[in-house]
Amino acid sequence: MDRTRGVVFTLAGVCLAAGLWAFPAEYRAVVATQGPALDWYLVPDAPPLPPLRSAEATYKVMVACDTALGSLTSRLMPASARAEVATRCLDAADAVLTTAPGLAPAHLVRATALTQLAIQDPGGPDAQRLSEVSLALRFAERRGPDLMWMVVRRMELAVALFDGLPAEGRAVLARDLGRILANGREGQVHHLARLYRRNEDVQGFILATVEALPPGQQRRFLWALRANG
Repeated sequence: MDRTRGVVFTLAGVCLAAGLWAFPAEYRAVVATQGPALDWYLVPDAPPLPPLRSAEATYKVMVACDTALGSLTSRLMPASARAEVATRCLDAADAVLTTAPGLAPAHLVRATALTQLAIQDPGGPDAQRLSEVSLALRFAERRGPDLMWMVVRRMELAVALFDGLPAEGRAVLARDLGRILANGREGQVHHLARLYRRNEDVQGFILATVEALPPGQQRRFLWALRANG
């Protein structure tokens, strides 16, 4: 009995030591990527994120990156600074995906960062970049198909690069349109209607997709269009 108890205490001590060793790095990674100032993303030659060993820390860092990429602060930055934020987030997502390839927010961050870099490419996005965006959208959908905040983000990214988006990315957009009209909140349906109004190049695709949906979903779309006309 005493021997068993000693083994248990030893194992508990090892686990505690491992946790204390990992915690500072986890804590620094989460804290470094939070906040509106985007300091971590813009510090020249800042060290990369330490390895993230807990699912919670990994998730928080990826959501922070997604927030940073879409923040008002980021949108008001010069193009060079926006590209730096996108590059840092892309590197962070790639690092996460080496150890957690099934994490949906990491695939979404990758798609978002690639989209922002594609928009800023001199001469417009090339075929390779568009293919990478399309693939990242597909993986993000596969790992988080019905998380509505991710559905909306995927829709925004696909619309932003619609003209050159490969067929795989357009197929993701079509499925996401159906998800929003079937299960989205009213605000999300209105957001779809506003994107439709502002982006003439994608209007034909959206209409063709909606026409193939059930009548109730078609009515939601038409109602939102009228409300945002």
